[in-house]
Amino acid sequence: FFFLRPHPVTRSPARGILLSRRARRRPGDSSALKGYTGGNDAARARTRARARARRRARGAMAAVESEPEVSVTLADVEATEALGAALAHEAQRGDVFFLRGELGSGKTSLARGFLRRFFGNPTLDVPSPSYLLHFAYESSDSAPAGGAAPDSEDGAPQATTQRFHASSSSLVPGCPVHHIDPFRLPEGKIASLIDFEAIFSAIALVEWPDRLGDQLVSAEHPRRLEIRFEGFGPQAEGRVLTLRAVGDRWREAVEQWRAE
Repeated sequence: FFFLRPHPVTRSPARGILLSRRARRRPGDSSALKGYTGGNDAARARTRARARARRRARGAMAAVESEPEVSVTLADVEATEALGAALAHEAQRGDVFFLRGELGSGKTSLARGFLRRFFGNPTLDVPSPSYLLHFAYESSDSAPAGGAAPDSEDGAPQATTQRFHASSSSLVPGCPVHHIDPFRLPEGKIASLIDFEAIFSAIALVEWPDRLGDQLVSAEHPRRLEIRFEGFGPQAEGRVLTLRAVGDRWREAVEQWRAE
């Protein structure tokens, strides 16, 4: 076989230089190898940095896996909207809800129930924001919602935000609610179109949160309630929802729901 055949010995010039330096080295004298230790030190430093990064990643994953969660079964659209309405009563300024699930799984149905109860308007129209990316719902007592896209270079606003006057008041006076769906965009693109600092300081319902990108989302930021939709069949029917707390804001609530 070819790997048993003796190979011709070739003398590399670099190897000859290295051997000659080693041959000249006196006992206890490392000066002949000084030209090579720098590269080894740099390689060791990179290895240590990668090991630290892996330890941090494992720690973050362990923190994520330890977050409490609870699952509920929803029979139909009405049950999905009722859960959204229940969450509206729990909401505070600064809350973020991540809605995860496939197309037609009921994410917008839950958002509809949330928004109608939050603003006390049972006939509020709540379409999917998939095409315009960002809907901002306000009441008469709300400050301007913010979060709109920055102007383009010619000064014209970019058409990514549509505002709705939902009612005269809300469960959290003065607080707007942002409904976002970046499904049509490449991952991370929406961060350059919408002011998420303003959005995360109000109340945000985010569909397809994986599209937000690493610059906006990490294992611990923003603090949020993640709602994952699973199941098959007609829209929002026969779904199992898993609610998981990320951060201390929702941890106690999820643990209480799990105990009930």
